[in-house]
Amino acid sequence: MDYRFRDQTTWSAIDEANRIVAERNGSAEASRRKQAWIEARQAELEKEAEPLRHDRVVAVQTRITEAIGDLMGDREVGREYAHSQRDRLTSIDAHSCQRRAEEQARREADAVDFKVLEAAE
Repeated sequence: MDYRFRDQTTWSAIDEANRIVAERNGSAEASRRKQAWIEARQAELEKEAEPLRHDRVVAVQTRITEAIGDLMGDREVGREYAHSQRDRLTSIDAHSCQRRAEEQARREADAVDFKVLEAAE
């Protein structure tokens, strides 16, 4: 048996294993950078959505007030009901805005070439 060949094969295997480990480490680092970018973009989108969220809640409350008031013949009763539901509506709307911001941030992250981001850093 030729030991030089076996030795060379062993070193080739070690080199290949080192290359795979380095590639995975690089991939993990890229994944961490991508996740950080997604979270930062999500925060930006949520800040942008904040005024829209409030306007939407007010619009929903107004519709509820008018509908209940019309049914009961008294808009004041409808207004009280809408105020009692404000917290529930706000939390539902906040959750949907957060989910949309997460989805948009992920779509944008998938569309971005991270080599460009690395060059910018």
